[in-house]
Amino acid sequence: MAGVRELFGRSWRLYRENPILAVPALLLQGLGLLIALSAALARQPEHDLSRAALVLAFVALWLVIYFVGGNYLTAAAFGMSAAAWRVDLATLADGVRAGARRWWALATLWFLIVGVGTLVAVATYLVFAAAVPSEPARRAIVTHPSAALRAAVIAVALVFWFFTIYTVPAIVVGGRRALDGFVRSVTLARKRARETVVMVIPLALVGGLLFLGGSALDGVVAHQPWTAALAQIAAAIVEGLWGAYVTLVVTGRFLQLEDSSPQGLPAETMRPIYE
Repeated sequence: MAGVRELFGRSWRLYRENPILAVPALLLQGLGLLIALSAALARQPEHDLSRAALVLAFVALWLVIYFVGGNYLTAAAFGMSAAAWRVDLATLADGVRAGARRWWALATLWFLIVGVGTLVAVATYLVFAAAVPSEPARRAIVTHPSAALRAAVIAVALVFWFFTIYTVPAIVVGGRRALDGFVRSVTLARKRARETVVMVIPLALVGGLLFLGGSALDGVVAHQPWTAALAQIAAAIVEGLWGAYVTLVVTGRFLQLEDSSPQGLPAETMRPIYE
């Protein structure tokens, strides 16, 4: 347990001493809010056809910006977190450097996820359709899932998160390619399962509580447009601040595991981030 306290405790100290670590995550949340706003405008029924086409083009532009900017900001967040763990100090320059160098490597990770995810989705649907031939029955299961099905989906998601949690730091901090970063994450999580589990459980519990709190708040203010908008902004800020801390914790654990591994970090690791 001392290792767990050291991980979370030092992460919190670094976060307090370097509040600038929250900047990439907050900017990422801001981009997400702009995407949501654009999508809401696109759904307005009073738009004529030309206006709707303009709004849809605007949404498409924002999606491209979010794809590039999101990967850039994610790389920046992990680069700054690595710098904080290495030298107790993080700067925006660390984030700019990591974002510029590693955003495309993260982008290729998403292409990989989409490709594999599509295959998994198609295979899952084919098995589901074979197991439940009736279309009304399939629709009922999807629209009104049982508690057991929901629990199974959550369990699968947690297992996937467990094995892939080091993928992004392996790509950004470790300088690996997308597939190699994914493989390295699975290897670290499997070989150092105890260290990963004691990190994942508190993060999952707090993240779940924040999600439930946000969902409850959405239900209360859903019918009050301005209040709902303010609540959405507040939720984005909380998620950004929490996300920055999670990034710091995961980066710290990744560096600890790699530093103690015989294989260690690869030669192409971005050493200038820490200098």
